[in-house]
Amino acid sequence: MPACFDATPAVDVSTIPLALTLEATRRYRTARSHPTPLAVKLMLEDLVVRDLAIIHDAHVRFTEGFNVVSGASGVGKSLLVQAVMLALGRRASSASVRAGCREAIVEARFRLRGRTTDEVTAIFGAGAPLEDGELVLRRVIEREGRSRATANGRMVSVAELRAIGERLADVHGQNEEQLLLRPAVQAHLLDEFADVVEERAAFGATLRRLRDRDVEAAERAKRLHDVAEREDILRFALREIDEVGVRPGELRALSEEVSRSRHASRIREFFSGAALALDETDGAALERLRSLESGLDALAREVEGLDRMRERLRDLVAAGEDLAASFRAESERVDLDPESAAQAEDRLDALRRLLKKHGPTEEDVIARRRTLESDLRALEQAEESAAEETAERAALVAELERRGDKLTRTRRDAARRLSAGVDRELAEVGLVGARFEIQVEPQSLERATESGMDRVAFLFSANAGEPLRPLGAVASGGETSRVMLALRSRLATADPVPLLVFDELDAAVGARFGRVLGEKLAALAKGRQVLCVTHLPQIAAFAAHHVRAEKEHVHGAVSTRFVELGPEERVQEIAHMIKGPDASALTVEQARELLAEAASPRPVAAKRTAR
Repeated sequence: MPACFDATPAVDVSTIPLALTLEATRRYRTARSHPTPLAVKLMLEDLVVRDLAIIHDAHVRFTEGFNVVSGASGVGKSLLVQAVMLALGRRASSASVRAGCREAIVEARFRLRGRTTDEVTAIFGAGAPLEDGELVLRRVIEREGRSRATANGRMVSVAELRAIGERLADVHGQNEEQLLLRPAVQAHLLDEFADVVEERAAFGATLRRLRDRDVEAAERAKRLHDVAEREDILRFALREIDEVGVRPGELRALSEEVSRSRHASRIREFFSGAALALDETDGAALERLRSLESGLDALAREVEGLDRMRERLRDLVAAGEDLAASFRAESERVDLDPESAAQAEDRLDALRRLLKKHGPTEEDVIARRRTLESDLRALEQAEESAAEETAERAALVAELERRGDKLTRTRRDAARRLSAGVDRELAEVGLVGARFEIQVEPQSLERATESGMDRVAFLFSANAGEPLRPLGAVASGGETSRVMLALRSRLATADPVPLLVFDELDAAVGARFGRVLGEKLAALAKGRQVLCVTHLPQIAAFAAHHVRAEKEHVHGAVSTRFVELGPEERVQEIAHMIKGPDASALTVEQARELLAEAASPRPVAAKRTAR
């Protein structure tokens, strides 16, 4: 039974500050089909693999520039590529877990090189910079089929991990989904090559204006259609409101007035009697109070301590007099005119009906009137507005067509130049007779996107006489990898991905083209990181960092390990790659010559790379 590791991570990611918030990773989802150039340089520095297939425990370091992995056939060197893919969020299978183990673990550590915090924030979002310039992606694949992922210790979905990974690396190998096979990415890279990013942004802004205008116009047209269908009803409602007329607070005032008119006789009778009882008859309450007040005044002049009581009595008399005056006024205010009362009743009924229909408050009715008036005015002005909208839309369409036509012409010119360059590259990497063509087909404005009116497709034919087909239909892994290398060589400045991984690049390639591939990979690695699994010594000689895959026995089971090679170890490995384990002294000398030639490229190779 092979030894297995537990789930304890090789790096305690819980202690690493969060470099990516979930909001930042969600932003990567939109970048999956429309990548933008990275403002930062991130390098894959370490890869830790545990219990993946026949790997028990491996820790591999990488450097800037061109990295190669070599090893005998069947030793498992391509597992390193699989591990990188898993760390970047690619599809996982429970079958990849090492036999007898519960789960496989992959960790990839990326490190920022020579950039500022502002540049990092431009990629990962404000509030989520890479602290200490480090990003650790971790993937756990369980035998039961579940998969877990983290980014700097923060749980993320596999989709979010994949979105991050697609900004960091592109993997070229057998049956792998590659960024350059996506139509949206192809269109983006052609635009970068053609230097039309600003023109494309201007087209997108104009298209958004047109579509926003169309949405608003459609909403306005629907509203006007509804208004037109109900025009008679709306005009009747407006006339109804105007005929009644509404003033804020009128309902309350009318309600009080009608209530008083209905009880006018009782009101007059009560208040008249109350005034008499209080102050207008012999022995009235106020008369007795005034008498008490006079007597208390006389007593207070002779007895001390009665001033406070005398003041209270005076206040009581004053209040009674004021109340008697109010009674008299209320009695005199009552209107006993039947005609006025009837008018108030009619007005209140009409107002209540109007509020029930258009209210419930006077303010609601007033607001309803403004809406009705606005709708009817808009209906009256619809013909004039329609003419203005038609002219505005025509101007936007004309601008879009002008911008779209300019984009098409510029893209086609760039497509011809890029296609010709890739064709030359294809011949140089051993695909003699192969053809590459970029198709730019204008679409109708209705099918336009914010990128323009063109449909861009990368087409390829592997052999002379065969029809061109979409690049994604290429079946051979090695063939696809060489096409990708040719494209990458021509798109080196436009392609934003900082790490390129090639597997099976040298399938069916001999020594003659091996040197060419090595030169191109080394040139491609300037300013970025390239990782290539190879069996050709001519390619391995150009590497800046060389790793050998080999088998070992761990607890009675076979395991793959990866060994970083020093200068002399590289010589021996390349000699083995030339002739196998029985390499002679002559073969070792040939290996030294390969390394020396790679360190000093031939002038013709330099010209070929720069062309």
